[in-house]
Amino acid sequence: MPRSDLVVKTNQLNSAVQNLSLPELRIIQLAIVDARETGKGLDTKTPLRIDAMRYAQAFDTTRQNAYILMKQSEETLFNRRFTYFDREKKPIKSRWL
Repeated sequence: MPRSDLVVKTNQLNSAVQNLSLPELRIIQLAIVDARETGKGLDTKTPLRIDAMRYAQAFDTTRQNAYILMKQSEETLFNRRFTYFDREKKPIKSRWL
């Protein structure tokens, strides 16, 4: 993976991703990289689009396989939740999507 595609995660994020499947984790990683590269950042107000071709190129698979994996992962990621703690140690509950 090129240096520009480096994903840096905090311990809180590492704890939250432990229950994700590999395709789900890959989508999250692509979102992190794309948010950094586009300068959009990650927040609830700014959508990021990751298409099957991007996934296929990043993870050396076919576009069709990427589409299937992403479609399956979209449903489960939408329903998954995680909790993290803000700077005041207050728990914040959120969804991946």
